[in-house]
Amino acid sequence: MKNILKNKFMIVGIILVLVVLVIFIISRFNIHTDGVMTYKDYTILEGHSGKIEDYDPANAVEGYKGGKKAYYISGKINSNKNQGFVLITFNLYDKKDKLLGTAVAGVRKLKKDKPYDFKAVSLVEYEKIDKIDHYALESVK
Repeated sequence: MKNILKNKFMIVGIILVLVVLVIFIISRFNIHTDGVMTYKDYTILEGHSGKIEDYDPANAVEGYKGGKKAYYISGKINSNKNQGFVLITFNLYDKKDKLLGTAVAGVRKLKKDKPYDFKAVSLVEYEKIDKIDHYALESVK
């Protein structure tokens, strides 16, 4: 009888470890963001994308180490309250989920429940932008 109970406890323990492992693996894949992203009162709407484009000096950010190309994230942001200037920050990762740097955008005067366009420029050096594989919303302040 004791052996049967020990086997049941061992099976339950193994199942719990597997469940925790599956949850951990799923959470690691959440860094790959394809759809809606939220941060507190803000939502980055579906349809955002990151890509390498010609560098636009109009979207210059202090700290970018020049080049003819830059990595940009474009999309729409929505707020559930009226807000003045907000700074949107994304983390940029390579294929192995190593943090390469950030991309930032500013948006002025958000009105509640009205989507606004943004274009975040990467601070990753020109020579390394081709290593960017995916991004995740870090903050909106």
